[in-house]
Amino acid sequence: MKSTLAQSCFVSFLGLLAICRQPGAAQAQGTEFTYQGSLNSNGVPISGVYDLSFALFDAPSGGTQQGLTLNYNATVVSNGLFTMTLDFDDQFPGAYRWLEIGVRSNGAGALTLLTPRQLLTRSPYAVFANKAGDLTGSLSASRISGTLAPAQIPASVVTNGSSGVILNGTFSGTGSGLTGINPTNLLPAETEYNISPLEFQDLSGYSRAVPSLGAVKLGTISGTTADMTYVLPLNVPSTLLGVPQKIKRVKIAYQVATNTANYIYFTRVDQIDDALQNSLIALDFLTHSNQTPATYSFTNSSPTPLTGAVYLTLYAMVQNSNPTNYIKIGPVTVTISP
Repeated sequence: MKSTLAQSCFVSFLGLLAICRQPGAAQAQGTEFTYQGSLNSNGVPISGVYDLSFALFDAPSGGTQQGLTLNYNATVVSNGLFTMTLDFDDQFPGAYRWLEIGVRSNGAGALTLLTPRQLLTRSPYAVFANKAGDLTGSLSASRISGTLAPAQIPASVVTNGSSGVILNGTFSGTGSGLTGINPTNLLPAETEYNISPLEFQDLSGYSRAVPSLGAVKLGTISGTTADMTYVLPLNVPSTLLGVPQKIKRVKIAYQVATNTANYIYFTRVDQIDDALQNSLIALDFLTHSNQTPATYSFTNSSPTPLTGAVYLTLYAMVQNSNPTNYIKIGPVTVTISP
């Protein structure tokens, strides 16, 4: 009986209902679907109890099995008809799938695989789900892939309609399309500029030694003690992104020769406008005479927006009885802020 059944029976596909799972959506469809088949022997519908197996493949023959094999023992077949609920989980990405069915008399011997495999075609729900424009319910973000053009994203999505949103990351472009932005918020609290002292201008009428090791040596050729005046242009911007800037702090690196008569006794920062009018920005009255490399800084106690060229003026005393005497000035650091 089993052999006769295995050689003569066939299964006809009558219906398939399936739709992708939508967690959390009200009345969402699962991954299970209903399968109804017809089991005949020598063209005559049979009745009885049979064991059935169902396996899913990606090809009509051979191929790779998708998911697990589903086994149903003691399945009632009435007048050749049986109805099963099958669930292979998420094994329907859109590619074709074939169903391979095994059958045997209840508990008698091995299952016989029926051929050919049955091609599973779309059901009404599957056709509905295939149309993205008709998608209903919620969809997990992890199940979304691909690239969306900026024009496809509503403007409110970027900030979710909220204010005070902080966006991190790297932005590129001209920013020509941005509006309502305070440029002050785009600037750092402070900006530092390192200015080479090689541009010092000698206003004292004395000579200056040649630059050495990225610094400049201030000194004279003759005389015993020289009261020297040097001016250094501070090339810092008066505005950043259209925002007026102020001198906040000046730091000077220096070193004097091994002689207590060499020192810096007065330092100031001035601004000169287009009419050559001079205005004081910051002032330092302290004497500086470290014989090892050191720095000193002074702060602008009443900063005002810059409107003209800025200069650092340094007053120094150098004893020249020894021609090796000098005051060496290193980098000058200027800090500006809005």
